[in-house]
Amino acid sequence: MNNPEELASPNRRALFRRLVKPKPVELPESIYPRAPWAQDNQTFLALCNRCNQCIDTCPQRVIRRSEESHPVLEGLPVLSLDYGRCTFCSQCVDQCPTGALDKEDGRRIQAVARVSGHCQLTLNQPCDFCMDACEKDAIRIEDQRVQIDETLCTGCGECSLDCYDRAITLHKPEAFRT
Repeated sequence: MNNPEELASPNRRALFRRLVKPKPVELPESIYPRAPWAQDNQTFLALCNRCNQCIDTCPQRVIRRSEESHPVLEGLPVLSLDYGRCTFCSQCVDQCPTGALDKEDGRRIQAVARVSGHCQLTLNQPCDFCMDACEKDAIRIEDQRVQIDETLCTGCGECSLDCYDRAITLHKPEAFRT
C-alpha cells in the first residue's frame, strides 16, 4: 500500500482531475477609468460590492455607475470627467467599506488626457485654455499643437472642462489595460 506508483485514488473522476487542468478565468477589463485609488482589476473586482457609497459621497459627482453590458462590470463605479473634475479629496476612499479603493494599495491616477485632431490650435485659431487650466504643467504648446506629458498628468479633468471644443478627453491609460 505504500507503493509511490500506486494512485492516490483509483476512481476515474480523480484521474481526470489530475489530467485536466482548469483554464484560468479571464476577468473583463473596464474601458472606463476607475475611481481614484482603485486597486488592480482583479482585486477591485473581488472586493467591490457595488454599494455605491463612493458614488454617493463624491462631492464633485464624477464617480458614476458603469453601464457596460458585461455582468461583471455592470454597475461598478467608474470615473466620469465629462462634466466635472476630480479634486482627489479621497472621500470616496474613506467611504469604501471593502477596500476596493485604498490609498496604500491603489492607484491615485486612473485617467490621462488626450487631444483629438479638432483642437483650435491645429485649425490655426489661438487658444491656450487647457494649458492655463492645468495646475501640474502637464500641457504645453509646441508647433501649434497641444502636447500632454502623461507622466505629469493627474487625470483630474480640468483641461477637458476648459476646452470649449471638447478636443481633450480623458481615458484609461494604456499601461493599466491588461
